[in-house]
Amino acid sequence: MRIEFIPGHENVERFPLERRLHPQVNTLREMCPDPHEVRCLAEAFQLPEPVWDIQANADKETNAKIATEMTGLGTEERKTILARWLIQSLRTGIDACVQAGRTAKKADQTLRSLQEARSQGLVDFRQLQDHACEITKLGAGNMIAAFIAAQTAIGQAHAIQLALNGHVWSPSLDRDEQSAAQH
Repeated sequence: MRIEFIPGHENVERFPLERRLHPQVNTLREMCPDPHEVRCLAEAFQLPEPVWDIQANADKETNAKIATEMTGLGTEERKTILARWLIQSLRTGIDACVQAGRTAKKADQTLRSLQEARSQGLVDFRQLQDHACEITKLGAGNMIAAFIAAQTAIGQAHAIQLALNGHVWSPSLDRDEQSAAQH
């Protein structure tokens, strides 16, 4: 997730496009936490790392679900159901990323308060320090959960969009696999 706080500019925030636009894969891709950051957070907080082929697994599972649940349905009914699935899936991923961003912001504010307390020489900042640790660990967990939800939604969106467009399903390749296949 590309959330950057500018020092000295606490009133500057990214405009939340996800509130104004219909859920889109590109919006979700931009909001999705970086896999390298996720790996570092998991290691730093001793949290379990996610399975790294989430997107491909979600793509395959969604295709199988489409194949079994869409047989015998008319074209319009099928498209309506698929469109609903797509929006629900993308919303779930976007909502998880938004929640992770809120927690990250809250953790950042708590850490700033802790730094102020230390710089002012407050002796009893132990409770604030414990709270900062808790909220930071929660933020790390939310970031990992957002990565999983976003990758799942992107994989599901691939299978659903193929079905909506009447194309035969083929496994999706993530960006790293695509660039490796081209070279």
